[in-house]
Amino acid sequence: MNKDQYLPFFIFTGQPDYISNEMFMQSFGKFYTKGEDNQKLLDDIIAACGDQPEIQARKSFPEVFKAFDKNILSTTSKKLLVDIIQNIENKNFAKKNLTTQRDLLEAIFKSLNNPIPCIPSSLFTPAMNNKPNLEWCTMFLEDRERRDGNGQSFKLNKNISRSIKSAIRKVKESTNEFSHLQEEDIVKYPFLSNSFLLFEILIWLPEFVQEHYENYI
Repeated sequence: MNKDQYLPFFIFTGQPDYISNEMFMQSFGKFYTKGEDNQKLLDDIIAACGDQPEIQARKSFPEVFKAFDKNILSTTSKKLLVDIIQNIENKNFAKKNLTTQRDLLEAIFKSLNNPIPCIPSSLFTPAMNNKPNLEWCTMFLEDRERRDGNGQSFKLNKNISRSIKSAIRKVKESTNEFSHLQEEDIVKYPFLSNSFLLFEILIWLPEFVQEHYENYI
């Protein structure tokens, strides 16, 4: 079953001492001792059931979660990523799922404003829950000079590869382009393309932060 879907397993034993506990753990992984860890086992089973969608997603695409593990991106936006991965695996390519991709791109822009002080706050709209102006933020990360609503000029002046700039631009344009479609219309290839471009961006993000904003992680 584990070939196709994640199936958590637990070792519950009353006789781990025939080898040292350390050797037992190295051979078989974490274990629970009868009479000592009963409640811990039950708690961990319940937690594993609740976390199964994320664990399955991590099993399929482990590298893309690094930005969340480093607290660059929030737990709320992690749910967006898990949803995208589930839609890939379930072959759910409805147009409505492009909205999730746009929301994740917005979350990445927000993370580069807070907690990472990269994108200026004036490129966001406080009256709309600090919603990023997607075009302005995209231009800023493309290292193109950008003026906010007050005419103030900003430029990133940091090295971002052309492929990442292009990935950000493509996701931004693609998630806007199909707004005229019905929610259930199928957009298989734009959805798949955007998904993997977002994965590239998520893998790049902690590397960028580590290089330029190390004190913030």
